[in-house]
Amino acid sequence: MVLDGPRPIAHVARELDLHETTLSSWVKKYRLTQSGDPQHAPKPSERRSERELQFEREVRKLREENAFLIKAGA
Repeated sequence: MVLDGPRPIAHVARELDLHETTLSSWVKKYRLTQSGDPQHAPKPSERRSERELQFEREVRKLREENAFLIKAGA
């Protein structure tokens, strides 16, 4: 809507029931990440390795299993 058309961010934000500055910051961040400019590339702290994501999935799964076992034992 905003990226591929001539519509102002304010109009689209109103239609989506979002605050204009929220949508504006999302669009700005998207444009910076898509520009290919290394100066605007995500910082190392913002990038997540596949291994980190795998560990997070595993922790989430173990927490769900733990919660299930606690409920089953009660």
